[in-house]
Amino acid sequence: MNDNTPDFEPALSQEQFFEKLTTFDPLSDLSGPWSGTGLNTGRAFPPVTMDAFSPETRDRINARLRAVHPADHERMREQFIREEMGAAGIEARVMADPGANATHYARICTQQENTRRINGAEIARLQRELAEHNMTIDPATGQPAPLPSMRIEGQRRTAMENRILELQTQISLVDGQEGEFHRREAMEQDWINYMGKQLMAHELAEAKKRAEKKLSEERIEKLAEGFAKRDRPVTG
Repeated sequence: MNDNTPDFEPALSQEQFFEKLTTFDPLSDLSGPWSGTGLNTGRAFPPVTMDAFSPETRDRINARLRAVHPADHERMREQFIREEMGAAGIEARVMADPGANATHYARICTQQENTRRINGAEIARLQRELAEHNMTIDPATGQPAPLPSMRIEGQRRTAMENRILELQTQISLVDGQEGEFHRREAMEQDWINYMGKQLMAHELAEAKKRAEKKLSEERIEKLAEGFAKRDRPVTG
């Protein structure tokens, strides 16, 4: 037997384990950084209304509702609200610690998704600033009008462009071979942990089986001693 071949059959093969590992749901499979105390207590929570969302999200829901028949507005509004809550929940889960029950794979995926999210947002912010022109007032209209010159120039512009390249490189590493290496490494560690738990369960079951056998043998031995004592010839 080599180091990678167990002397027992685990509940899942390595292929099955990896398939299950890589299809985790960030909402239902991760606890997040809270204990859950007080949740699922049977209390009825009030329904979420449009007022709970940002103006941008409300506009997005209303835009979708405009494509729905008026008779279906109430039902579809609830559905759209649930979908927005689900999307917000996933984003919040990615932003937060995945929780104590998270696998190594879930943790590295969360970290990598955070890199994409944070870097992507910063890249977008820098690009917006770099695209801004100096402004003037158009004398014909009295309205603000852009000048040909950019608002940010010189060394500051160069530094911001270099920062964008740095952030894009970090995302490329996460999406490339380096990110794949870290995900694979996490999967292997999770497999080792899973096998350890399976081995413990196997040994516990085997120990219980041997204990039952030992107790049975002890009971049989006591019965045998009794029979032998009874049947032993008496010598005078």
